[in-house]
Amino acid sequence: MKTPHPFLIPLILVAAAMTACASPAETPQPVFHSTKDVFHDPVLPFEIMSGSITIAGDVHRAPGSNPHDVMIVIGGSGSHLRSDVAPAIPMFLNDEVAVAIFDRRGSGSSTGTLQTPGTINSEWQIPVLADDVSAVANSLSAMGFERIGVVGSSMGGWISIAAAARSDLIDYVVAINGGASSVAVSDAFDSLTNQGLSIDQAIIQLDGVSLSKSYSPEADLARIDQPILWIMGELDDSNPTQLDLEVVERWKQKGKRFQTIVIDGADHNFINVETGEPSLAWLQTVSEFARIEGGQ
Repeated sequence: MKTPHPFLIPLILVAAAMTACASPAETPQPVFHSTKDVFHDPVLPFEIMSGSITIAGDVHRAPGSNPHDVMIVIGGSGSHLRSDVAPAIPMFLNDEVAVAIFDRRGSGSSTGTLQTPGTINSEWQIPVLADDVSAVANSLSAMGFERIGVVGSSMGGWISIAAAARSDLIDYVVAINGGASSVAVSDAFDSLTNQGLSIDQAIIQLDGVSLSKSYSPEADLARIDQPILWIMGELDDSNPTQLDLEVVERWKQKGKRFQTIVIDGADHNFINVETGEPSLAWLQTVSEFARIEGGQ
């Protein structure tokens, strides 16, 4: 799976632009270090338990706001520290929605052992990481947040799906370029395009490939009741958009509340392959989806 950036390039580009426009007074600064503190400042660091593991992170809110909703942001397989996904905060932060980020277990201030999810270990690793997200959701609910969403990019898409299947406190999911096909299918597709095959050729050749055992979202998609917004790049050569769409459509026909956006000409990082420009129109749809499905 191609992971040139822990989160998507468009988010990093726009976040940088928005940060450059912000005055120093508008930049949140961490003050409190315990969830027992009153949430008066824009950033609230937290440490919560996920089983025997400590998960450390931050909740960010717009200065002067009092949001009842919060989004948990989960990056791809190369995302380990909360700073890896911090550039996504301005994408989703507003007066109504706070944003939570955290260090993955075994990284930064979180305890435990770090293992990057891959084909071989994903069958057990993704559920473990999903349990950590569920623990964060439990903590956010205890803080007083009424609606909780999860947005996951690439490998974070699978983690988001698995977390929602495990926690009724998660109200909706935004899965970006990942989470519908199995990890083995996605990684095999990625390997074939890395060898020079076109997207169409790789899809065809996958039929004859012997796949390793890996995490498959099928059982979690069967259990899940939350609405999911799937966002995919039309020309993603890392994750098979065509196959993901087939999975999502099959579940929609069974009554699941799934929606899809396919970004024309966009790759895995939502960069237009012809113009080199980031595709950003989907951000407004995410905001509307969170507002409606989050229950505002």
